[in-house]
Amino acid sequence: KKNTAGGAKTIAHVNNDNYATTSTEGTTVVMDAKSHTTGNTIIVFVYGADGGYQKASPTVSSITDTASNTYTKITSISEEYNRTREMWYATNITGNASNVISVVWSSATVALKTALSMEFSGLGTGAVDVYEEANGTGTESSVSVTNTTAVTACMVGTDNTQSVGSASAGSGYTLSTSAGYSTTGEFKVTSSTGTQVGTISGFTSGDWYTIQACLK
Repeated sequence: KKNTAGGAKTIAHVNNDNYATTSTEGTTVVMDAKSHTTGNTIIVFVYGADGGYQKASPTVSSITDTASNTYTKITSISEEYNRTREMWYATNITGNASNVISVVWSSATVALKTALSMEFSGLGTGAVDVYEEANGTGTESSVSVTNTTAVTACMVGTDNTQSVGSASAGSGYTLSTSAGYSTTGEFKVTSSTGTQVGTISGFTSGDWYTIQACLK
């Protein structure tokens, strides 16, 4: 996916990340209240596992918050049966000093539900430039995003694994300040176009699923 490149920007991560999880069956996971600033961008990565091995993979019906911001899905990655990871974003948001993000899933039998959010300033009405998903097995995830078009852009990578030991960000990236068991995020601000490679290491060996997006 590509969009027209914008002008020069000064992009920064806001130290305001958030993480929530629940293992109770139901449709919704609710994040703690955070103070979000008008004009910023929020990235939300979610993971859901529907109860029962051979059920269809669940999908997110909606993401909302108390500031009435609009969240748009970037992409998703699912296993063969009942587990799904999705990345969403809201750009040029309306701020709220006590903003609560709620993720609603498509099935009331979704058991394990997690949500990880990150906030960035400087993107304004930023759009998704390109994104990529990948999956594999081992102690390190890796995904390459090619043909980025904006010199100054924000790369956001998220990962869900069977188990995280002590996660480490890839070269040039910084880990999210709020990450949960098996769900990790990383980010960096770029200074060139081309291919960006995001890795997260430190897993207990097992299956991993990763999404990386370039926002400009």
